[in-house]
Amino acid sequence: MKKRWVALILLIVLLLGGWFSRAALVRGAVNWYLAPDDIELNCLQWSLDRSLNIDVAHLCLQHSQGRLEAYHLRWNRGANLVAIEQAILTITPSSTSSTNQNSHSRIDLTLPANLPQLQVQNLRVESPLLRQPVQLTITQTAPNQWQLDADWHALLTLQKGSLNAQLNWHLQDIAQLSAQFPSDQFDATLLQAPIATKVSFDGQFFRSQSQLALQQQVQLENCNINVAGQGAIGFNADWLNRSAEMDLRQFELRGDMPTCAALQKVPDPLRFTKFTAAFPEVLSITEQALQSGTVMIDAQTELGTSNKAVSLALQLSNLEWRFDGTLSSQYQLNGKVDNLELGQGKMQSSGHWQFSSQGLQLNSQDNHVQLTQLNWAGGSVPNLDADFEVELQPDGAISASGRVNVPELLQQQSVLQDMNAQFTLSGSTSQQLQVTLNSKIASLTQSSLNMTGLESQLDIGIKGLTLFDVSGQSHIADIDYANHMLGAIQIKHQLQINRDEQNVTSHHDLKLNSGWYATLTTHNQQAELKIVDQPLPALADISQQWLPEMTIQSGQMNANIMANLSTWQASGSVEMHQVSLEYQDSVISQASYQSQFEFDSAGLQLTPSTLHIKNIDAGVLISDIQGQLRGTNSQFSISDLRGSIFDGQFVVDQLWLDGREQTALLNLTKIDTAKILALQKQSGIEVTGLIKGHLPLHLQQGRFSIVNGKLSNQGAGKLVISDNQAFTALKAQQPEIQKQLSLLENLDINNLTSSVNLSADGWLNMDIAMQGTNPLQQEQVNFNYGHEENILVLLKALRLTDSLTEKIEQSINQ
Repeated sequence: MKKRWVALILLIVLLLGGWFSRAALVRGAVNWYLAPDDIELNCLQWSLDRSLNIDVAHLCLQHSQGRLEAYHLRWNRGANLVAIEQAILTITPSSTSSTNQNSHSRIDLTLPANLPQLQVQNLRVESPLLRQPVQLTITQTAPNQWQLDADWHALLTLQKGSLNAQLNWHLQDIAQLSAQFPSDQFDATLLQAPIATKVSFDGQFFRSQSQLALQQQVQLENCNINVAGQGAIGFNADWLNRSAEMDLRQFELRGDMPTCAALQKVPDPLRFTKFTAAFPEVLSITEQALQSGTVMIDAQTELGTSNKAVSLALQLSNLEWRFDGTLSSQYQLNGKVDNLELGQGKMQSSGHWQFSSQGLQLNSQDNHVQLTQLNWAGGSVPNLDADFEVELQPDGAISASGRVNVPELLQQQSVLQDMNAQFTLSGSTSQQLQVTLNSKIASLTQSSLNMTGLESQLDIGIKGLTLFDVSGQSHIADIDYANHMLGAIQIKHQLQINRDEQNVTSHHDLKLNSGWYATLTTHNQQAELKIVDQPLPALADISQQWLPEMTIQSGQMNANIMANLSTWQASGSVEMHQVSLEYQDSVISQASYQSQFEFDSAGLQLTPSTLHIKNIDAGVLISDIQGQLRGTNSQFSISDLRGSIFDGQFVVDQLWLDGREQTALLNLTKIDTAKILALQKQSGIEVTGLIKGHLPLHLQQGRFSIVNGKLSNQGAGKLVISDNQAFTALKAQQPEIQKQLSLLENLDINNLTSSVNLSADGWLNMDIAMQGTNPLQQEQVNFNYGHEENILVLLKALRLTDSLTEKIEQSINQ
């Protein structure tokens, strides 16, 4: 009996000891169970009521990356319900974890039988990653379903070993929670856009799909891009293999750039304003990178409202974004031009590119552009074909080469035929480039101007894409102007362009095959052409194509011309001196001329200037010639034209030089009759004395005539005839007037008048009336005489005689 009491007392003592040390015992058992998961139960206050319900006043679970505290937890045994009035979950993530990254195993989500239902009236989640604590409520609505309520809502369902969730949320929810979320980079409409997400997790595979519509304005430097997207985004992850994939195949992304300042300097046909992006293949995500088989980007530009001009299709294949910051892919770029006004064409480009912290690397070896019926204001290209390759290194070094072929280019009245160009580009950076450009053009025609065999070699230095320094040379095999061949020309170029200052200057040295040279300098729209003093005979071959009967023998010329290229207005000066030439049957010696001129929309304006000519030998020597040459609206005239002829003077009031029909008055004074008679080379006849005259010149179609001209003596004259065979024969033939004719053999002329008529074909008709006295016979004489002769034939004969005499003398001297 005594032993039974001892055993009972010991049992009671054990029970009482277990009851009073129940918290320590439970903590020890639980910690032994939780130790593999690095979880420790470090506080527990609980009790049992009569119905064996468990009340937990305070419970603490500690983990290396967080802590959970629960207050007023009650397990109702009869309802099998766990209700928690308040719980605080504190998450303290660290950069290192005690668990092995490769020790993950599939999580068994099978719930134990008779698992109590869970209700959390207030769960407070705290973390340094959160902008503010999160307050939410957890309600178990079914044995395998839980509802989470906060500013957002989620429904969790565990079915057939898979945990499924439905969430309705906004990016604004994340912005309010996460301190790291860049909410200032998103539009308010995007932050508040509703997102519906379905999630499932079976212990290994995490799957989600979200439906959303977004609108966002991306602000770049000098450019705003409106981006919009709509559709489903899928995300799948493999918990065991540490991999994931993103499915954007049902998500449509599009954008437009209606106000992009960076595009304002881009030509309208290439100003892309809209684009779309598609992801036809699933993106894979590993611990090292995000990879996509193919990404498609389409861009287009519009002129007006519906006039599509240019579209581009960019295909990125083997796209890889490594989490070290490296982005790379193969690319295929296809462009299309389809516009009735602009033209049609296509382009293709392919290669590989990579972007990393070191910079952009691009290798594009296969690029082709083909355009047909390319049109612009005033011009068109029926066909253009180009190939090129580009290589860009991460340090910024760039190299490129290619060729362009244009069979024909039309620009207003200009036609370019068969242009081939080759170029190379290189530089240590894009801010320091060197370009070589070699081009050949078969012909260039503009109105009456045709140039053939154009070749040029240019070296272009580019700094910062704003400073351009161009040097090189060009060669034109032949220049044909109005069916006149000007020959070849060599040009050396120097050109500087400053885009920031909108400043362009250039210097060009031009040299003809004949040796003639000139310099052309420009400054923006201002140009200056200088021709230093050079020999005119070097232009003889060219001038004879316009005037085949003209041969330049000597002389110099210089000119200086200033022009405004925007208004096509020009002004300058031209000087010719000591010019001698032969024209038809005339020899012009030592002509000089210097004048200022202007050119504008009305034509050429020539300041009145004096033309000097020492001699003109047309069979008759004309000397000391000068006149005022002027031009108004490209109509030229010479006035007060005067000089010496037959030891007398002549003056012409005005002559128009544009070939118009006109009348001018030729005045003669103090003309020596002896000089005129010398033209006839009559022996035995001497005439002395001076005459004057007024001869109306009628000019028409390059020929002239005289109608009703008048000549008269200017002072006394003398006629002496002796030993003249013709005159002696005349007296013998007409003995009845022999006495009257004899009075002419010695005649003092007191009065002489004559009418003068000259036809356009050179026939001269003169009716001469002389009055005088024979001093030997002291008789008065009235003599009327009609004379007809072709003076053009006479002058030509005289000129031929002089030329023949000159050549004989030259032969004798040699």
